[in-house]
Amino acid sequence: MRAARLRAGLPQTEVARLVAISRNAYSRLERGRMLPSLATLYRLCTVLSATPNELLGYPAALPSDVVAAAKDALRRRVRQLDGYHVLALVQLLSTGR
Repeated sequence: MRAARLRAGLPQTEVARLVAISRNAYSRLERGRMLPSLATLYRLCTVLSATPNELLGYPAALPSDVVAAAKDALRRRVRQLDGYHVLALVQLLSTGR
């Protein structure tokens, strides 16, 4: 959060004002002493032009070796499904439900 604020060229007091929280609350957020509510996180993302992952300190993407291992594990699990479950999975993936 601090890096995004510095990149935006804003002091803590200004970010706090724009996000409608106290400067003390913003300071605690920036130091990782508390987590923002979803509404506050949304406002922070807007004010700081940053993603939630960036502000919360999560990587923007998983390392490629982790992604490859997860895909391999998923493929192995799908191969173990019977036809009924495969059709259900295809329906789920195609409809998003």
